[in-house]
Amino acid sequence: MSGYEEMKCTVNNVFPAPRVTWETEPPTFESLRPVTRIIPNKMGLYSVDSRLKKLKGLPDIIYICKVTRLYSGQTWTASIRQREIRESPGTDLTVPCAVPSYMNKPSLKWTFSNGEDLSTILTYDSRSENIISSPPWKSHAELDPFKISFGDSSIRLMDPKESEHTGRYTCVLSMPYGTHTERSDIIIGSPVDKNSTKGSPSYLWILGLVVGLLLLSLGGILVYRKLKGRNTEVSKDPEEATELRSAKDGDTK
Repeated sequence: MSGYEEMKCTVNNVFPAPRVTWETEPPTFESLRPVTRIIPNKMGLYSVDSRLKKLKGLPDIIYICKVTRLYSGQTWTASIRQREIRESPGTDLTVPCAVPSYMNKPSLKWTFSNGEDLSTILTYDSRSENIISSPPWKSHAELDPFKISFGDSSIRLMDPKESEHTGRYTCVLSMPYGTHTERSDIIIGSPVDKNSTKGSPSYLWILGLVVGLLLLSLGGILVYRKLKGRNTEVSKDPEEATELRSAKDGDTK
């Protein structure tokens, strides 16, 4: 079973043609409308391709596909849940994986992919209750065996690094006639303060306005002083001329 924008459930080479049904956990009030194709081959066996569009506004929901044989009533069940988690480097975080209600004591396998290589983090055998961790992950990922008995198969990432631990973590729970997959896209990176980013342009705008007003005020002061200086010179010239004329007039007299 796989899916991104839609969930896909496939079965190959079965007889007779099975019945395919979909449901979610928890249940929703929205009607599920899968598109299912049943194709026979030359050997008289059937292949089934059933697809269901993801429900909007419900990111953390389990999609369950059930394939039932018509004569025996035997049912195979596959389910999937997908999520995205963001965290800062060096901060311990839990990558969740919960056992769905239709499973009882499944085996477990955790894997990691950075887009290129796929590596096994650890495995858990429900019969022997043994946990086997891969050497590269022993100091970075741990599984709590006590929580497993209560249906919690999450792992704890310790001191994650951005370059090493950003990627897809996949938890696969399996038992006879049933498989559940949980995919978590983990993004390790420094948080971005959106408020400070949005506020920076306004602070620059205010600073520019203040500088503009200061320059305008300074320009006004200079113009004022220049005009005042001119007025002073103009006012002094008539006084000096009058005084000279008065002196000449006095000499003439």
